[in-house]
Amino acid sequence: MWQHLTKTERNLIVGLQILSEKKLNAAECTLRQQLNQRKLSNEITLSTKTTPTSLTGPVHFECLLKNGQGVLSTGVVFSGIFEQSQQDPAPSCVNGDYTENVRFQAINISLSDTRLDVPLFKILGELVPAGGSFLVSYNPTSNNSRVHKETKQALERGYPPVATPLGYLLFLAGCGMGLKRPTPLRRCIR
Repeated sequence: MWQHLTKTERNLIVGLQILSEKKLNAAECTLRQQLNQRKLSNEITLSTKTTPTSLTGPVHFECLLKNGQGVLSTGVVFSGIFEQSQQDPAPSCVNGDYTENVRFQAINISLSDTRLDVPLFKILGELVPAGGSFLVSYNPTSNNSRVHKETKQALERGYPPVATPLGYLLFLAGCGMGLKRPTPLRRCIR
């Protein structure tokens, strides 16, 4: 019956079934509690959409911004996968993509220019306990993102990851000095 569907379509159907049955996995509950409606400023809050991939496994999530009038940004500021440990010794993990520039109707907003990036990363960092992983990919061609371009340039010049814009945000999120230089095939900082 499901053979003609792609893996993404099957995951979406399972996710919708889970939501319709009101069965939330632990990771989805954690995301909703720790991210939804968190304030980045007096006027801006987070709005989080989640899509579980199974009853117990990782959850795909997207963070949008909501202004004081309740208008959502037209693009996500962070999207990724959150996997919460089911066992105490195993660490939790956030692996995702950061988008610096978003729109509210006709207004463009740069999270770095408005300093909304710092509270965003601090809130995301709360998802990852000591020993966990917080990975953020960088894409220097990402919608004119100065943060992504400057991160790439700094790494190519041999700067330590914490001295890059994304590395600094991860440091503020609680990653400490455990940041690692990305490999050529996996462009991420953790």
